[in-house]
Amino acid sequence: MKLTVSRPLLPTAVVIVLAATACASTRPADREAPAKVARTGETTGPDAPNVAEEDDGDVPDPHRVVFADRIGYAYLLVLPPSGRPPSIGRDDIVAIADAAFEEWKTMPEVAELLEMVRTDPASTRIGPTHVGETDEDLARTAALRTKAVLGLHVEVLPLHAPGEPPLVPAEQLRDPLLARDLPEPMRNRYAAASHALLLRAEYRNVHRVRGLRLLQTLVDHVSRHYDAVIFDFDTKETVRPETFQSRMFRQDLFNVADQLAVVPLPGLPSDPPGTVRLSTRGMRRFGAPDLELAGLPRDPAVLQAGTHLVNGLARILAEAAEIDPSGFAREADDEIEIHYRDVDAAYAGRSAHLAHCEGCPERVRVHLVRRPEVDTDPRGHPVVRIVAPRSISGAPDYDHAAWVRTALRDLLGA
Repeated sequence: MKLTVSRPLLPTAVVIVLAATACASTRPADREAPAKVARTGETTGPDAPNVAEEDDGDVPDPHRVVFADRIGYAYLLVLPPSGRPPSIGRDDIVAIADAAFEEWKTMPEVAELLEMVRTDPASTRIGPTHVGETDEDLARTAALRTKAVLGLHVEVLPLHAPGEPPLVPAEQLRDPLLARDLPEPMRNRYAAASHALLLRAEYRNVHRVRGLRLLQTLVDHVSRHYDAVIFDFDTKETVRPETFQSRMFRQDLFNVADQLAVVPLPGLPSDPPGTVRLSTRGMRRFGAPDLELAGLPRDPAVLQAGTHLVNGLARILAEAAEIDPSGFAREADDEIEIHYRDVDAAYAGRSAHLAHCEGCPERVRVHLVRRPEVDTDPRGHPVVRIVAPRSISGAPDYDHAAWVRTALRDLLGA
């Protein structure tokens, strides 16, 4: 049997087949931002996880979930097939951005976008402190710890380098599901492409993830300029610029569900036999780990309710992951409450037709625990499981599948 799960009633919804393993709302007033702060090093590099690691040399506590203090996120712009490798560098991207925003250069966010395009991320990375650093050096480091946008890496890459696995397999560009936004002639055209343009921004989760918003704005303009289609490394989707623009992350909406895929996968060996797990793709752009809800039956209605819970929690974490004013990464609370309104807000005003349940609490408390990596995980990024609070999940007789059923019933009446 094949099942699908989608973000409901969103025209750009991600729909993933279970059998395939290829993979201006604000925070409610009664929830305080996490107070715990993790003083950690930065995580950088193309395959580094965008979640800050503990710096004390001990084995990380799986119950301790630390957000990123520096995020790197990339989009791949697949260029139309041509007879020779294109020559595109930072100066070309600067020229496109200057032309696109000529009339708005005095606006603060536009000025920051243009600064991002001109800045090499290596120049804004913070190294270890040294004896003898001047007050000016220390002031610069302190300023960088809270800076929203830290630079842009620009590179043209071959899609099929000799002796290397393809950057994007041609079958993914032809796939009627992963490339469903492209009409069949377009899928065939770009499946024959030889090169792609990588745009990778480094930023911090501040000002409602301004760096991600500026990166997406730039990708929208550059992809149109080069007649490119846009590949998302996390969701594995390829879309046209028009669709990419319709999903772009907005400060006023904080439309987290538009940024994620919630993928149903077979349960792990440790899960109850025959159950399904829902796993997000895309949380790294917020500096947070991907989320997984396991122990679900193969029932489309229950999987849809589970998708709602996961998206509601994802929105909470995207806000909670904003760095501390001191510039250091935050740490997730031991227990997190998800309310019906968090789920509704995740869809950013696009009605998910969530019916209020009669007589149910419309809220549930959860705990996050990091599990060992498995083959289906997103590359170089941790996954945390959604379980009951530790007072429940730590008991010897804890029945996770039963708790999930109760949690969905309490939150959504499902």
